[in-house]
Amino acid sequence: PIRFAKAFPSSVIYSFEPIPGTFKILNKETASYPNIKLINKALGNEAKILDIHLASRITSSSLLDIEKNIENEFWAENLKEEGAIPVSMSRLDLEIPSDKNVSICKLDVQGYELEVLKGAVETLKRTAIVLIEMQNHELYVNAPKYFVLDEFLRKNNFELYDMIPSIRQKNKIYEWDAIFVNKNNIR
Repeated sequence: PIRFAKAFPSSVIYSFEPIPGTFKILNKETASYPNIKLINKALGNEAKILDIHLASRITSSSLLDIEKNIENEFWAENLKEEGAIPVSMSRLDLEIPSDKNVSICKLDVQGYELEVLKGAVETLKRTAIVLIEMQNHELYVNAPKYFVLDEFLRKNNFELYDMIPSIRQKNKIYEWDAIFVNKNNIR
């Protein structure tokens, strides 16, 4: 959130972090940025309490089960489950005021992107750009592949603008960030 707070100092930055320890660190690191609003919740398609699966690399933790039999050494080490804790989940449509337009919605939720989008249908109508992590692997149980997210966003009036590869191994792309623009909000 700090990068966005610096780039857009007159904007309000809503940042969601469900893991209490990580939230505490973010709260400390963002204390000097009054335009960052931190919310200690996960996002999805309903308001409830559910378990988040903690991974050895904390940024790989997910609301989805982590695949148990990963053959790739890099992924097996970084996605080793180290327990689960209950977290509070909400919907973006409940958290972002309905009178606010959203310039950029950035999603990186380890396979839970489709559920977050389903809980943000009204917010998406007021959103100009969606920056979303997409995957071409099966590291999280029942996580949607890139083409499912693309289809959902296209049905909600977004079009793909660009892609930024983030993880590539042995000439195969595993993850990337995709930039989608709302056809009604961008000319």
